[in-house]
Amino acid sequence: MNAAAEFVAYSRERNLSAHTLAAYRQDLRSFATFVGDQRSVKTIDGTCLVGFRDELEGRRCLALATVKRRLACLRTFFAWLVRSKRIRVSPFARTSLAIRLPERLPRALTLDEATLVMKQRHLIDDAGALGVSLMIATGLRVGELAGLLRSDIDVQAGRLRIVGKGSRERVVFLTDGALLDELGRYLETCPPGPEVRTLLVDGRGVPLSTERLRRRVVRLGKVAGRRRRLTPHMFGTRRPRCCWSAEQISGSCSACSATGAS
Repeated sequence: MNAAAEFVAYSRERNLSAHTLAAYRQDLRSFATFVGDQRSVKTIDGTCLVGFRDELEGRRCLALATVKRRLACLRTFFAWLVRSKRIRVSPFARTSLAIRLPERLPRALTLDEATLVMKQRHLIDDAGALGVSLMIATGLRVGELAGLLRSDIDVQAGRLRIVGKGSRERVVFLTDGALLDELGRYLETCPPGPEVRTLLVDGRGVPLSTERLRRRVVRLGKVAGRRRRLTPHMFGTRRPRCCWSAEQISGSCSACSATGAS
């Protein structure tokens, strides 16, 4: 499975997100552990794939979404092996591994819940509070927020340059004065550490990763006494990446608008 590292390097050259690259490494490491680190990719067949799927679903009891993601990674990996002429045929070519996920409605905050979250966001630190405000006001994905650079922020113009999935760019405009003031104060009072360019940092100036931001949101839900588990995804599901208006959350965040692909 030495080709796995080369595949990840190839994926990095395609400017895939750090989150995607981390998922690839995790999924390929899981498969390598199952088949054996020293096993040649030329010997992998459909039986191995079926066994891996059964291992994930059965003994390890992983969620179907996780199983499907890991198999999708392997499918992409073996397609790359075929294109690079390392193997002749992908083991997926003659193997059926369809996984049907149960349909689920997206979890979203009600208007009352969103208002309460905005009022209680300062129960966590300043970075987490600002992050919650920006996600609710703009519908930013938590990964996009973690990667937001200070150089891509124009407070005077109320404009953010966002790099989303697949390195696609868009511009998000902030029109709420209170949120712009909060953003400006944060930039002045929370300097980043040496060579750190991202907006959100902890008390030591270290960047907040996607996972650290997610944990802050979950913690906010707990300290605020919410019955439902609070997650960043809930901030952007009610409307397609353009969330709450000033009429909906009075005194918190105004309507936002965005240009470009999300």
